[in-house]
Amino acid sequence: MDDAAYLLGALSPAERVRYEQHLQTCDACSRSLTELAGLPGVLRRLPVEVVQSMDDLEAQDPDGWSDAPPSVLDVVLDRAQREDRRARRVRAVRWASALTTAAAAVVVGILAFTLPDPSAPAPEPAAAQLALEPVGDIPLTATVSLLDVAWGTKIEVECAYPEGDWADDDVAYSLVVHDADGDSEQVATWNAVAGRELTIDAATAVRGDDITSIEILAEDGTTLLRSAD
Repeated sequence: MDDAAYLLGALSPAERVRYEQHLQTCDACSRSLTELAGLPGVLRRLPVEVVQSMDDLEAQDPDGWSDAPPSVLDVVLDRAQREDRRARRVRAVRWASALTTAAAAVVVGILAFTLPDPSAPAPEPAAAQLALEPVGDIPLTATVSLLDVAWGTKIEVECAYPEGDWADDDVAYSLVVHDADGDSEQVATWNAVAGRELTIDAATAVRGDDITSIEILAEDGTTLLRSAD
């Protein structure tokens, strides 16, 4: 008979101790206590006006007040259901807000990763590679890179000179650029080094689209290597 009173804290300290000792040896009371475990929560949902109506019933009929009308249970259940629905809506709104925030963070991260930094310098365009073709029998090979810039064209020449006595180290070579107007410009000179690879940097005011051909000349003006038109 003490199950509900125990749950509601209505027992005296001595009665509470005796009841808890009894629970250790009584499976029936333990099961009953488990079944009534939700009672305090249900009573917390009981509206004040319902409690007042029950007090009025007790005052009118002290012996039969506990036979509360069915509307009391209906009110309690309705209140519990409405609070449960409200709690679900609150959780749904919080989840939606969290998902929206997470999605926005992902979008910002993607944009930050994919969009270029406006403060970063613009990358230079790729250089055009051009292989020069031999004209004579001299075993000289060269590759030319052309890079358009605001003031003209940057030129880089990579030359390879095989081992041998085919040329002296003091033999001079020159790089000549021909343009669409028929003009020629010597843009670099250097000395050969047998068995070595050299990189020669040069430049011209002629735009890349206006360059018609490039040649490497020997010191006496003989063409050794020439690009295709």
